[in-house]
Amino acid sequence: MDEASESAAAHDVSIGDPLRFSSSPISSVHRESIAEYVGAGTRTERTVAYDYRDAGGNLLYQVVRGPYKRFYQRRPDPTRAGEWINDLEGVAPILYRLPELNSAAPSARVYVAEGEKDSDRLGSLGLVVTTNPMGAGKWKATYNASLEGRDVVVLPDADEVGRSHARAVAESLAGTAASVKILELPGLPHKGDVSDWLDAGGTVDELERLADAAEVVAAVGSVRNVSHDEKTVMEVVRPHFARLSADFGLRIVADSPNDHGWLTCRALYRDDARPSAGLNVRSGVYHDFGSKESLSFPELLAKLRPNAFRDRRAVLEYLAERYDVAPVADAWLTPVPFDLAAPPVFPVEALSEWQREFVEAVATATQTPVDLAAMLALSVVAVACAGKVEVVVRAGYSEPVNLFTATAQPPASRKSAVFRELLAPVEEFERTLVDQSKAAIAEALALRAIEEKALESLRRRAAKAKGPERQKLAAESRALARKLAEEAVPRPPRLLADDATPESLGSLLAENGGRLGVFSPEGGVLDILAGRYAANREAANYSVFLSGHAGDALRVDRKGRSSEFVARPALTLGLAVQPEVIRGMNRIPGARGRGLQARFLYSVPGSLVGRREVDPPPAPEQLRRGYGERVQALLAWRQDVKDAVRLGLTDEARTRWNAFAARLEPRLGPSGELVVIADWAGKLAGAVARIAGLLHMADHASNLTSVGAPLSAEVIDRAVLIGDYLIPHAKVAFALMDRDPLVDDAERLLGWIRRRVEGRGADRMFTKRDAFEALKGRFKRSAALDPPLELLASHGYIRPRDSERGPTRGRPPGPCYEVNPLAFLDAADRPEGASASSANYSSWDAEGSPGIIANCANGIQGHAPDLDEEGDGYEEGEIP
Repeated sequence: MDEASESAAAHDVSIGDPLRFSSSPISSVHRESIAEYVGAGTRTERTVAYDYRDAGGNLLYQVVRGPYKRFYQRRPDPTRAGEWINDLEGVAPILYRLPELNSAAPSARVYVAEGEKDSDRLGSLGLVVTTNPMGAGKWKATYNASLEGRDVVVLPDADEVGRSHARAVAESLAGTAASVKILELPGLPHKGDVSDWLDAGGTVDELERLADAAEVVAAVGSVRNVSHDEKTVMEVVRPHFARLSADFGLRIVADSPNDHGWLTCRALYRDDARPSAGLNVRSGVYHDFGSKESLSFPELLAKLRPNAFRDRRAVLEYLAERYDVAPVADAWLTPVPFDLAAPPVFPVEALSEWQREFVEAVATATQTPVDLAAMLALSVVAVACAGKVEVVVRAGYSEPVNLFTATAQPPASRKSAVFRELLAPVEEFERTLVDQSKAAIAEALALRAIEEKALESLRRRAAKAKGPERQKLAAESRALARKLAEEAVPRPPRLLADDATPESLGSLLAENGGRLGVFSPEGGVLDILAGRYAANREAANYSVFLSGHAGDALRVDRKGRSSEFVARPALTLGLAVQPEVIRGMNRIPGARGRGLQARFLYSVPGSLVGRREVDPPPAPEQLRRGYGERVQALLAWRQDVKDAVRLGLTDEARTRWNAFAARLEPRLGPSGELVVIADWAGKLAGAVARIAGLLHMADHASNLTSVGAPLSAEVIDRAVLIGDYLIPHAKVAFALMDRDPLVDDAERLLGWIRRRVEGRGADRMFTKRDAFEALKGRFKRSAALDPPLELLASHGYIRPRDSERGPTRGRPPGPCYEVNPLAFLDAADRPEGASASSANYSSWDAEGSPGIIANCANGIQGHAPDLDEEGDGYEEGEIP
C-alpha cells in the first residue's frame, strides 16, 4: 500500500507517544503483516495519526494507528498545549474528512471506505470519501446527517466483517441518503481493501463505472418491495399514515414517494429536517430510522397500542373506526413473522490481533460463520488460563476466567473442521505432557507394584508370626496399606475431555489440579447433562458443572478410595451443538432453577450452508503457527503453580465495567427487556469480567512477563463489545428452549403449505382435509389441525374462505383456506450475496417447515435454524 498517497490529515507520530497496544516483540508471524510499516531488517515501527476535524476545520480528536494495527483515540489536552488525553470523553465522534465532505458539490458521489488509510488514498485521487472512526461495526446513526441527500457507495473490505459493516451502514442510511450502494470490488483477496485493488491496477474511472453499475440497496434489513399493488397502498395506507403521523407528533416531509417508494416523516419537535420514520408505498412497510425497526402499517398500530388489538383483523377494524376510512376488501398484509431479527456477527475486532487473524482465516477456509471460531478461540484461551488467573473487579469480588460457550450450527456445517484448527495446539501440548510423563508414571507404577508385593509378604509373615513379632508385622502392614490407599494411582495428564460422565469429569478434575476443558463439536456432554446415562432421568447429575464454573469446592467420591476435594475447580466448556440440542436444555430436570443454562454464553449465527465457496483459500501457515505458539505459551505458563495470579483493574477500567453493569441492571427488572432471561443476564457483567481477563492474557501471550499489569479500560471496552453481542444471541437461544409446541405444529403445516403453493403456481387454496391427508403422520385427528390453522391465520399467512359445495351429493367439504401471496416471497426478494448475518433463520425442518420458535406465555419470540429434509442445509428467509 502506497504510504505517499495519504493526505495531510494523516501524519507520523513519534514512537514515544502513548499507545494502547502491547509492546511485545515482533514474531516471525507478524513480519509480513507489518511490512508496510517496517523497513527490511529493522524493527522501527511507524505510527500514524489521523486528524478528525469538525465542519469548521477545528481539530476535535485523532485516531492513532500503531504497530500490529492497534488503534486508540486521543483528544488535545485543553490545559496543556501540545499534550494529549487518551480518550474521547466529552467529544462526540464525527465522520473522517468532514470539511472535505461538506465542501463537495451536493451531487458528488460519496464513497464510504473502511478505515482512514483507504479514505486518504481515495481522497488523494480526487474522490469525495469518508469513514467512521474505530473501524468496522462502529457506525453510529449520528453520522447519517452528514450524508443526508447524498448518493453513497459503501466499499467493504473482502471479509465477512467488512460485508456486515457495509450492510449496517446501508441500513442506517436508508431513508436519509438519496441512495445507498454496496460495491464489492472484483478480484480482491481475502481481507483485501480498495487500496489493494488500486495497487493491483484499478483506476478511478473503473471504480466510477463499477459504482454506476452497482445496484441500489434501499432499506437494508427491512421487508423489500413485495407488494404488487402500489396504487392500493397509496390510496389506502398513505392517508392512514398521514393521520397517524399527526397523532404522534410527526409530519410527512414529501407529498410523493421518492424513487425507492419511501414517504418520510419527521418529529415536529425537532429543529432539523432529518427523517424520523418512513413508509414504503411499494411494500406497505413502516420503518423507524432510529430503532431500525420495520413493521407493516397495521403492525405499527398494534405495537403502539399493544392492548387494543386481538389480531390483525382488529387492527383493520380500528383503522376503519378511528379514521373513517374503510380498508380495501380482501387486501393482504405482510404476514407477521414469529421470529426475532437475525442476531449480530461476532465483533472479531475485540479479539487480540493474533486471534482475530486466525479466526477470520479459519472461518474463510472452512466456510463457516466467524462466530463459531471466535467463541471457540475464547474457550481455548480459557482452558489455557483457567485456574491460573482471576480478575479482581473490586475488593471482595473476583471472577475466574473459565467459560462455558455453546454455538449452535446444524449438521454438515463443518464444525469439526473448525474444532480441529482451533484445538490443534492444545492437543499437541497435551500429547507432549503425556510423553514427558511416561517415564515418571512407569517408575511410580513399578514402585507401587513393589510396595503391593511387600504388603502381601507382610501379611503372610504376620499371619504365621506370634506374640510381639506378629504385632510388629501387623503394624507395618497397616501403615503400608494406608500409604497405598492414600497415594493416587499415577495417570497421564489431561487437558481436554469430550464425551465424559459427570462422575468421570469429577475424577479428571481431581487428577489434574482442578483444571480441565470439555470441547465437543457435537455437544454430547449436554446429552449427558440430560441424564442419558442415568436409568432414571430425574437422576441427572450436573453438580460438577455448577461447581466447575463457579470455582466452588467440589467433593469427588472415588470407588475403592477415599473422597477427594478440589478446592477451586476450573472447568471450561467449548461446545458446538445442533439447535435441537439447545432446545432440549430445558428438558434437563431442575437445570433452569439451579442456574445451569444461565452459565453458558450462547451464539446462534446463521448457517452458510448453500452459499459456501467451493474452493476457499486455506488458512495461511504463518497465522496457524503464530496462533499455536501463543496458545502453547499460555498453556505452559505457570503449569504447575496452584495459586492464581490476581489481575486488578485500572481506575478507568473499573469505571467502564461499572458503567456496563449499571446499563445492564435496569434491563433485568420487571419492565426490562431482559426480564425473561434475567437469570442469564444477571451473570453477564461477571462474564464480561472473565472475557476481559482472557483478552488481557491473549494480548500478553507473546510477553508473559508483563501479564501482571492491571486490566486497561481498552480491554474492558472490548469485553463489553462482546457482552453486547451475546445478549441478542441469548434471546434466540432461550427462545429455542422455551419453544411453544403449538408453533412446532404450525411450522410443519406452513412447510406443507409452502410446498403445495410452489407446486401449484397460481392455486393458493387448500382445504383442511387436504392438509390432514398430507400430514396425518403428525396429526392423528383432523381436529388437531385447528389450533395451528388458527395460529397461521392470526399471523396473516392464511385466511378462511367460504367452501363451495360441489355439484354432486355427498359429504360437505371441510373448511377452506386461502394462502397469503406475500407469505413465500423471501427467496425471490433477497438481494444477491446476502449472507447469514443479514438474513433470517427461516430454515426448514424435515417436512420443509420454517424453523419457527415462539413463547406465547412470556413474550419471547425467536427464530433459529432447523434441518432440511436431507439434514445438510438451510433455506434463508427474508428479514422482517
